[in-house]
Amino acid sequence: MAANGSKVYAVLPYTHLDAVASKDASFPVARPVSTRNRVWPRVLSEIRGEKILDVGCGFGRLTLDIAKSNPNSKVFGIDIFDALTGQARMNAEVLRIKNVEFRTASAYDLPFEDGSFEMISSFFMLHHLDEIPRGLSEIRRVLQKEGRYLAVEPIGHHHGPNYSGADWVRIFREAGLLAEAEEGEGAVIIRTHKNHG
Repeated sequence: MAANGSKVYAVLPYTHLDAVASKDASFPVARPVSTRNRVWPRVLSEIRGEKILDVGCGFGRLTLDIAKSNPNSKVFGIDIFDALTGQARMNAEVLRIKNVEFRTASAYDLPFEDGSFEMISSFFMLHHLDEIPRGLSEIRRVLQKEGRYLAVEPIGHHHGPNYSGADWVRIFREAGLLAEAEEGEGAVIIRTHKNHG
C-alpha cells in the first residue's frame, strides 16, 4: 500500500520487474508499453503551451514528462480514478515537479472553463470511452479556439474499438474538430488543426 493510500502498484521509477532471481531472466514488454516507448518521444515535442491538459493521465507518467518538457507552463492531468490521481500526485512530489496538478474527473465533465487550454493531449484514452463523440465535444469545449489537441490511439488493440486514421478523422469532424491522422508503429496519431469548428 502506498503512503498516500493508493492501491496502484505502478510506482517510480516506472521500470519493469528487476531480474533479481537470475541475471539471465528477462520479461517481455507489453505491446502497449512497447508502442508508447516508440511513439511518445516523437509526440512529446509537439505538446507545448502555457496551459496544457492531459486527459486520462493514469498515474501521471506521461503528464510528468509534459511538465518537465514545459517548465514554464501549468500542466493539468485528469483521470476518473482517485487511486490513479493520488499516485500521480505522489509521483510529482517525489520528482519535485511543481508545475503540475492532478484532479479526479470524467472526460465527459472536465472541471475547467470554456477555452481554458492552448494544448490538450491524450494517450491511449479515447478508445476506453463508451461515448467517444461526447468526450471529444467536452475536450473541444475546454480547448481555446486556436488551441491544439493531440491524441494517440492504438491500432489492433485487444479491447475497445480499432479505428483507422480515416475513422478517427471522421469521428473528430463529427465532434467539431478538424483533424489529420498519421498511422504507424502500432498507433494512430491524431492532430487537430487550428481554428477547429
